[in-house]
Amino acid sequence: MGERAVQDFLTRVAGCGTSDISRRWDLIPQYPDVTYPEQILLREIELFLEQRPDGVKLVSQGIFVRADNSMAPYIFYLLASGAYEHGDIHLVRKHVRAGDAALVLGGGIGVIAAAIADKTHRPVTVVDANPALASKVACTAKLNGVELDFIHGAIAPDLGKSGQAEFWISEEFWASSLSIKTYKAQQSIQVPLLDFEQIAAEFDTLFIDIESAEMALFSQCQVPPSITQLFVEIHRPNLGEMSTAQTMNAIFHQGFSLVDMHGMTSVWQR
Repeated sequence: MGERAVQDFLTRVAGCGTSDISRRWDLIPQYPDVTYPEQILLREIELFLEQRPDGVKLVSQGIFVRADNSMAPYIFYLLASGAYEHGDIHLVRKHVRAGDAALVLGGGIGVIAAAIADKTHRPVTVVDANPALASKVACTAKLNGVELDFIHGAIAPDLGKSGQAEFWISEEFWASSLSIKTYKAQQSIQVPLLDFEQIAAEFDTLFIDIESAEMALFSQCQVPPSITQLFVEIHRPNLGEMSTAQTMNAIFHQGFSLVDMHGMTSVWQR
């Protein structure tokens, strides 16, 4: 497939999602279902990636990433259409400050971290339990001219602060979690447990996307006093309304005030 054909394909994928998928991702408390036309498109994306073993560079809301055949077609679709974590990136660009020392828990392939680093002009530390994402984060950092430091491990306050935990890896990397009910789980691995309070003490800005473990985190751990700003994705479709409210109250009782929201992500400051 020639470069012109590649660009035409990416333009078509982006056009399919421009008016619809971002809006549907804003609707809670349900995750959006894949429509029939999208199912056909996802199969086309799968075939497209199979034909390009070296992958293709995408730009999603100004952040460059490399997609190859290890990426789930749905993630590719969201990236190419600009819907991938679009609310999170909006909040980051609105509230992150130059000079902030930032930590991202649940960093994925580094898209959010790259957006943060672009604002802070400083290295951003990324924590993720999936070791396969370390190379993806490094690639995203290189493509965007930022520095991202990767730490392998999981934050699980209800399992203790040391030892290891079972982590379920999803076909769609952003859904991987410590829960056996992980969406499209493919395999489980053992990952080191990290001490949240110790790691976070070095930072003043914290972004958290840990697939429903946020409730246990804020109810059982103290956010270090160095942290003055929180971005928290609260997974309301998984937690339910009552647990979502409990999570928000736990953040409030640690001295934070809610200052902004977009979709499932909220911004807190103290």
